[in-house]
Amino acid sequence: MDIHLRSLHSELPIADTLPGQPVHISVEFAAPKETCTVASVWRIEDERGKPCYGPAFILHVVVNVMAR
Repeated sequence: MDIHLRSLHSELPIADTLPGQPVHISVEFAAPKETCTVASVWRIEDERGKPCYGPAFILHVVVNVMAR
């Protein structure tokens, strides 16, 4: 049983954004076919690969998949 949430891209470009300015980020995933709860973990980095908000700040995406 494959119960992984896979992003269709490993990296996403983010436009230059001023401090405090909102930005919309859209990620496409391939979800499992079985009913489950899955997660994906992301971190925003600069062009050199350095975390923008320190190593402790990460984005957790939790998805509840309801198979038909």
